[in-house]
Amino acid sequence: MSSHPVLLHIEIVDHLDHDACQTTKLLAQQDLQPHSLSYVEKDGSTKVQLLILEKNLILKRSAEWNTQIDFNLNGLGSFTVVSDQGTMEGVVKLLKHRIESNTIELTYQLIIDGSIVTHQTIRYTIKGAQA
Repeated sequence: MSSHPVLLHIEIVDHLDHDACQTTKLLAQQDLQPHSLSYVEKDGSTKVQLLILEKNLILKRSAEWNTQIDFNLNGLGSFTVVSDQGTMEGVVKLLKHRIESNTIELTYQLIIDGSIVTHQTIRYTIKGAQA
Protein backbone atom coordinates (compact mmCIF):
# COMPACT_ATOMS: atom_id res chain seq x y z
CA MET A 1 0.00 0.00 0.00
CA SER A 2 1.39 3.37 -1.02
CA SER A 3 0.45 6.10 1.42
CA HIS A 4 1.80 9.62 1.79
CA PRO A 5 0.88 12.97 3.37
CA VAL A 6 -0.44 15.73 1.11
CA LEU A 7 -1.69 19.29 1.54
CA LEU A 8 -5.42 19.28 0.85
CA HIS A 9 -7.47 22.36 -0.05
CA ILE A 10 -11.22 21.87 0.55
CA GLU A 11 -13.89 24.22 -0.75
CA ILE A 12 -17.58 23.69 0.05
CA VAL A 13 -20.26 25.82 -1.61
CA ASP A 14 -23.75 25.67 -0.05
CA HIS A 15 -26.23 26.32 -2.86
CA LEU A 16 -29.17 26.47 -0.41
CA ASP A 17 -27.48 29.31 1.51
CA HIS A 18 -26.88 31.89 -1.24
CA ASP A 19 -23.77 30.00 -2.43
CA ALA A 20 -21.99 30.57 0.89
CA CYS A 21 -18.47 29.21 0.65
CA GLN A 22 -16.19 27.59 3.23
CA THR A 23 -12.55 26.89 2.49
CA THR A 24 -9.89 25.15 4.51
CA LYS A 25 -6.42 23.76 4.05
CA LEU A 26 -5.12 20.84 6.05
CA LEU A 27 -2.82 17.88 5.92
CA ALA A 28 -4.33 14.64 4.65
CA GLN A 29 -3.16 11.12 4.03
CA GLN A 30 -3.47 9.92 0.43
CA ASP A 31 -3.57 6.20 -0.25
CA LEU A 32 -3.31 4.82 -3.75
CA GLN A 33 -4.57 1.26 -3.12
CA PRO A 34 -7.50 1.64 -2.63
CA HIS A 35 -7.50 5.28 -3.76
CA SER A 36 -8.56 7.41 -0.79
CA LEU A 37 -8.02 10.61 1.17
CA SER A 38 -8.17 10.64 4.97
CA TYR A 39 -8.00 13.66 7.25
CA VAL A 40 -9.13 15.17 10.53
CA GLU A 41 -11.25 18.32 10.26
CA LYS A 42 -10.15 21.60 11.89
CA ASP A 43 -12.17 20.79 15.04
CA GLY A 44 -9.50 18.17 15.80
CA SER A 45 -11.93 15.29 16.33
CA THR A 46 -14.01 14.74 13.16
CA LYS A 47 -12.38 12.03 11.05
CA VAL A 48 -13.12 11.96 7.32
CA GLN A 49 -12.33 9.37 4.68
CA LEU A 50 -13.11 9.68 0.98
CA LEU A 51 -12.83 6.42 -0.97
CA ILE A 52 -12.57 6.79 -4.75
CA LEU A 53 -13.79 3.61 -6.42
CA GLU A 54 -14.51 2.74 -10.04
CA LYS A 55 -18.28 3.37 -10.01
CA ASN A 56 -18.76 5.38 -6.85
CA LEU A 57 -17.19 7.53 -4.17
CA ILE A 58 -17.87 6.98 -0.49
CA LEU A 59 -17.52 9.83 2.02
CA LYS A 60 -17.42 8.80 5.69
CA ARG A 61 -17.42 11.30 8.56
CA SER A 62 -16.97 10.04 12.12
CA ALA A 63 -17.90 12.47 14.87
CA GLU A 64 -20.85 13.10 17.17
CA TRP A 65 -22.90 12.36 14.06
CA ASN A 66 -21.59 9.54 11.87
CA THR A 67 -22.29 10.12 8.19
CA GLN A 68 -21.80 7.93 5.15
CA ILE A 69 -22.60 9.25 1.67
CA ASP A 70 -22.38 6.88 -1.30
CA PHE A 71 -22.04 8.92 -4.51
CA ASN A 72 -23.00 6.66 -7.43
CA LEU A 73 -21.37 7.98 -10.61
CA ASN A 74 -24.09 6.40 -12.77
CA GLY A 75 -27.29 7.26 -10.91
CA LEU A 76 -28.74 7.75 -7.46
CA GLY A 77 -26.77 6.91 -4.35
CA SER A 78 -27.69 6.79 -0.69
CA PHE A 79 -26.70 8.38 2.59
CA THR A 80 -27.06 7.59 6.27
CA VAL A 81 -26.56 9.82 9.31
CA VAL A 82 -26.45 8.16 12.73
CA SER A 83 -26.50 10.11 15.99
CA ASP A 84 -27.76 9.65 19.53
CA GLN A 85 -31.01 11.19 18.22
CA GLY A 86 -31.54 8.31 15.78
CA THR A 87 -30.87 7.52 12.13
CA MET A 88 -31.66 9.52 8.99
CA GLU A 89 -31.49 7.95 5.55
CA GLY A 90 -32.01 9.35 2.11
CA VAL A 91 -31.02 9.56 -1.52
CA VAL A 92 -27.95 11.22 -3.03
CA LYS A 93 -28.41 12.82 -6.45
CA LEU A 94 -25.02 13.50 -8.03
CA LEU A 95 -25.59 16.43 -10.38
CA LYS A 96 -22.04 16.87 -11.60
CA HIS A 97 -18.68 15.31 -10.92
CA ARG A 98 -15.09 15.71 -12.02
CA ILE A 99 -12.34 13.37 -10.91
CA GLU A 100 -8.79 14.16 -11.97
CA SER A 101 -5.38 13.29 -10.56
CA ASN A 102 -5.29 16.31 -8.20
CA THR A 103 -8.94 17.45 -8.11
CA ILE A 104 -12.21 15.87 -7.05
CA GLU A 105 -15.34 17.99 -7.49
CA LEU A 106 -18.85 16.81 -6.60
CA THR A 107 -22.09 18.78 -6.94
CA TYR A 108 -24.88 16.90 -5.23
CA GLN A 109 -28.20 16.98 -3.41
CA LEU A 110 -29.17 15.00 -0.32
CA ILE A 111 -32.88 14.19 -0.42
CA ILE A 112 -35.12 12.89 2.38
CA ASP A 113 -38.73 11.98 1.59
CA GLY A 114 -38.61 13.96 -1.67
CA SER A 115 -37.26 17.15 -0.04
CA ILE A 116 -33.78 18.51 -0.78
CA VAL A 117 -32.01 18.96 2.57
CA THR A 118 -28.53 19.70 1.19
CA HIS A 119 -27.34 21.06 -2.17
CA GLN A 120 -23.58 21.51 -2.19
CA THR A 121 -20.48 21.49 -4.31
CA ILE A 122 -17.41 20.11 -2.60
CA ARG A 123 -14.03 20.49 -4.24
CA TYR A 124 -10.91 18.71 -3.03
CA THR A 125 -7.62 19.93 -4.49
CA ILE A 126 -4.46 18.03 -3.66
CA LYS A 127 -1.68 20.59 -3.50
CA GLY A 128 1.18 18.12 -3.37
CA ALA A 129 3.16 15.84 -1.14
CA GLN A 130 4.52 17.20 2.09
CA ALA A 131 7.95 16.17 3.36
